[in-house]
Amino acid sequence: MVAVFDFVRNNWGLIMTIFAACYSIIRLSMDSKYVRKSEGKQMASNERRITALESRVASLPDADEHHELKILLTKVDGSHKALATEVRAMSRNVGLLIEKEVRK
Repeated sequence: MVAVFDFVRNNWGLIMTIFAACYSIIRLSMDSKYVRKSEGKQMASNERRITALESRVASLPDADEHHELKILLTKVDGSHKALATEVRAMSRNVGLLIEKEVRK
């Protein structure tokens, strides 16, 4: 038993170097295989964000719906222009009627 203690005392630096090297190798192999807690929380947060984005993207119109919306907006714009022309004409007529009543 005394011989073991003498060996450890005489070779303390070598033993600690070997122990530190083994610890480093084990730690590096574990880091490459397992996820740390902070990384796991971040991954869970990212997964929630990605899921939210996917649900938003799923509710967006696809190419066909976008094309239909574009056509409908063009029709609405045409209707708006026609209505604006009619309103201008009516406004002119109302102005003329008011002017006629004022002259009487």
